[in-house]
Amino acid sequence: MEIIGIPLGAAGRLRVAARTQNALKPAAKAVRECRVTFTDENGPKGGMDIRCTIDVRLVRRADIHVAGRGTSAALAFREAVERVHRRLDRVIGAGRDSARHPKKYFAAVRASMEGVL
Repeated sequence: MEIIGIPLGAAGRLRVAARTQNALKPAAKAVRECRVTFTDENGPKGGMDIRCTIDVRLVRRADIHVAGRGTSAALAFREAVERVHRRLDRVIGAGRDSARHPKKYFAAVRASMEGVL
């Protein structure tokens, strides 16, 4: 895991790493790389200008890129982590749902074999 541009101290980095790993738990085996980046879009003017982007590279799946914005790094990070969690649930859930239902040809062969025995 790589954390770039975080305006927090060492404790903040540990919290970011821990919360990101917690959000990635459903797909822990599929995650190859994760990068969390914080940027201040318009400098010290204030407002909704802190952006947190999370890039997740997965094995045999499309990469995930989400962004969150807020008035502080903590708010932007919270929004980005929630988005990653929802996206991973969708990606992992879609694979799980399609794997649970047998294809029609498999089901037809199983049904015909039951009558033979």
